[in-house]
Amino acid sequence: MEELQYPKWQNPLREAQAETDLDKLPEKLMAAESALFLRMQELATSNDGHRESSAIQDAFLQLLRIKTENSSSRVSIWTDRSTETDFEALGVALASGKGRY
Repeated sequence: MEELQYPKWQNPLREAQAETDLDKLPEKLMAAESALFLRMQELATSNDGHRESSAIQDAFLQLLRIKTENSSSRVSIWTDRSTETDFEALGVALASGKGRY
């Protein structure tokens, strides 16, 4: 297994990506989202971390893809309304090229 460059948030992301049990997936997604948001907050006060910020953008898009792919399943993947709103805002920021993350 390859060594992770940013294990604080990459470990929870990998766990969410690997989860096949739809009953456990919302918990895994929430853990990954939380780790990503916490790291984004840390990087917001830092002058470095551009590479990691880019990797976090990709990670959020991966989580969004997982949610989209599983949205028609019997279990609602959106774990909380505020998270859904955060992803919508992130998607708008990324699509427009505005926003750091």
